Amino acid sequence: MKKNKKIFSQKLKDSIFKECLKKYQEEPQLLNFVLPNVVKKFDKIIKKNKNIKRFLPSIIQNLTPKEEELRIEKLKQLLEKYKKENKLSKDECLEMISHITALNINKIENFEEIIKIISEGLNINFDEEKNKTINFKEGEISRCVNLIRGVKIYQTWDGKVLKIVLDKKKIKERKELMSFVGIGEEKQEDISIRHNEFFP
Repeated sequence: MKKNKKIFSQKLKDSIFKECLKKYQEEPQLLNFVLPNVVKKFDKIIKKNKNIKRFLPSIIQNLTPKEEELRIEKLKQLLEKYKKENKLSKDECLEMISHITALNINKIENFEEIIKIISEGLNINFDEEKNKTINFKEGEISRCVNLIRGVKIYQTWDGKVLKIVLDKKKIKERKELMSFVGIGEEKQEDISIRHNEFFP
């Protein structure tokens, strides 16, 4: 134990702390993937020290190429697990939402299939025409995005899902629009071409 204290001098500890803080401020998504516990500790520090720069709500929309690559890989792993086990846990489905809402839809393969898996795993019918709010955890809302038309996701700065809100009117509009364009019979790629019609 004494040897470790000598190896990890205070100067080295300070240097590691500064590097981690820099990553926390500049590339939080990457740090969260590699060292999630460190991110949690920095979150606690931020609440006590207002002088430390906090993340902008849009930080998740500005992923680095490495962060995008990590999220795409995570999505593929979850899809493979679903195909093997024919199910995903609630937490895994919420993780899927975090990944797809952070990425450009054109970079997501099997988008329609992923939506069905999420709907099934969370036991939420995204086509049910009713106003409904499903809460998952408490936290500070930093971001609000549409998973699909009529299904709104409220998230923390790092994309964790706090709640899902269903909008009866928007869901009805989506179903009517999908019926009109015949999207259900078209190829997967065509969904991303018309994504602006389904996401408002």
